[in-house]
Amino acid sequence: MLNIFCMFSLDRLKSILIRASLSEAEADLYLFIKSNPGTSIADSCKILKYGKSTLYRAFENLKALELVVSKS
Repeated sequence: MLNIFCMFSLDRLKSILIRASLSEAEADLYLFIKSNPGTSIADSCKILKYGKSTLYRAFENLKALELVVSKS
């Protein structure tokens, strides 16, 4: 199966996700998680420069859409 990340640039993928009704934080977090499996929200905050509450909310929304799963 062809990896979708190989077909598009991250900026292009982010644009597609935002047009699909994800917020900017959700799109950034989704792409970060897919590129860095097993990462924590704390690690994501340091790299993505969003607050913890913003990323926790984004993560919960991504989970509700079944785009990501929690390890715990």
